[in-house]
Amino acid sequence: MKLIGITGGIGTGKSTATRYLKEKGYKVVDFDKISRYIYLKKERAYINIIDEFGNDILDKNGEIDRKKLANIVFSDSEKLKSLEKIVHKEIYRRAKDIINSSSDEEIIFLDIPLLFETEEYLERYNMRLEEIWLIYADREKQIERVIKRDSISREAAIKRIDAQMDIDQKVYKSDKIIYNHRGKDQLYNEIDKALSSIESQD
Repeated sequence: MKLIGITGGIGTGKSTATRYLKEKGYKVVDFDKISRYIYLKKERAYINIIDEFGNDILDKNGEIDRKKLANIVFSDSEKLKSLEKIVHKEIYRRAKDIINSSSDEEIIFLDIPLLFETEEYLERYNMRLEEIWLIYADREKQIERVIKRDSISREAAIKRIDAQMDIDQKVYKSDKIIYNHRGKDQLYNEIDKALSSIESQD
């Protein structure tokens, strides 16, 4: 089994890339999707998040309002670190369970938005990556997409982008760069070339 990490920055088009991989029949473990479950009531992470941030982040049903939480943590780097410390351990533990239950897959893609920021957990849970693929778009394209996707101001979009590692720093730490400046056709062609490369190693 080969594990391939896929990462990017907010607004680079990583979700579109992983959707394409799923359509081609590949197994994708979506770390962001896992994170949505651990925010639910009664979960260990839910309780720890409330302890850290208080009841003001809850909606009328007592669930964590992730938009409210995002507004807090993307404006304060220390609070963002506190949140990440709570959730990353649980996310990786669950991802490892999914990988262990998918032993018949030849290639599994791990969709990890904060891959480089959480490398210690890859080691802790013995997830050895064959390659790291970076979905890349330049900063202006990121800003444009985040504004459109989240219906927020340019200033708010920049805050969210700046809360992550700079996309150009990630280039030097990645094995393959999947460019996504000019729409889906470019993205899909880049992915197909990367797949041909990894499959030819078998």
